[in-house]
Amino acid sequence: MICFAKHAEILVHDAQYLHEEYIDRVGWGHSSIEQALENARKSQVRKILLTHHDPARTDKDIQEIHKKLRSSKKYIGIDFEFACEEINYDVSK
Repeated sequence: MICFAKHAEILVHDAQYLHEEYIDRVGWGHSSIEQALENARKSQVRKILLTHHDPARTDKDIQEIHKKLRSSKKYIGIDFEFACEEINYDVSK
């Protein structure tokens, strides 16, 4: 379990790479999207906001990744969104 975030209302987490991209970038100071989602599960956070996207990704790319992950049985029960510029996120209960 990730103790510092245990039961947090929202966790803002770096998620720059997909797992297959991350393998060649270990040590660069970033996380994979899948690592972030597993940290959210282990921490039992209410919601995770994935941020710091790979600059080469388009909005369409991010939307497709989001859709794919939402449909994955592996991430059922994790409330997650990809951060987006100029959008406010309500973190109140």
